[in-house]
Amino acid sequence: MIVIGIETSGPSSSLALVGEGFQFEVSCLTPFAHAESLNELLAILEEMCPLKELGGIALSIGPGFFTSLRAGASAAKALSMTLGLPVVGIPTLKALARDAGPGAIACALDAKKGQVYGAVYLVRREVSELLPTGIYDPDEFVAISKELGATAFAGDAASRYGMKPLVPVKRPSAITVATMGAREILEGKFLPTLDFLPDYLREPDAVVKEKNR
Repeated sequence: MIVIGIETSGPSSSLALVGEGFQFEVSCLTPFAHAESLNELLAILEEMCPLKELGGIALSIGPGFFTSLRAGASAAKALSMTLGLPVVGIPTLKALARDAGPGAIACALDAKKGQVYGAVYLVRREVSELLPTGIYDPDEFVAISKELGATAFAGDAASRYGMKPLVPVKRPSAITVATMGAREILEGKFLPTLDFLPDYLREPDAVVKEKNR
């Protein structure tokens, strides 16, 4: 089975193909050019593998930047509806831990406003959650992570706030998202194609402002 992985939780866009005996990833590093780049990246992948041969879609479901996650989700929905493929959601921090492991990995992504999206995972053959994904003050997250036995920190916010020891992995790879997604597809853990939402964790500022009017 060939699975396409979509990772757009941060400023850049990445797509990957993973199948038996091969894996391939393409990325656009232009910040926040998701809408323009995803179709171009998909065209590159299609030269390697006709889309009709895909068996499923794995989406980095969040948390992350709002516009970035929406772009990835829109691409996943369009592919799913066009090709009749199942979509599975891979937690972004869980995929990041897989890339940064093994060990007890504390993952922190930039949540703006002086906060981080954080979670702690024990990465062995399986990836087990030690601290659920949440929004944390950076110092609070470091303290909690160390109490849980974290041996390393990963993610763009870990780098930004000087969390140590640091693993130099800022975002998960689309290859890892696709690899983890292949297993989820086999287990039938699909997202509802038409109406699933990324895991934003909090509402966009525009929505908050409208509610406070």
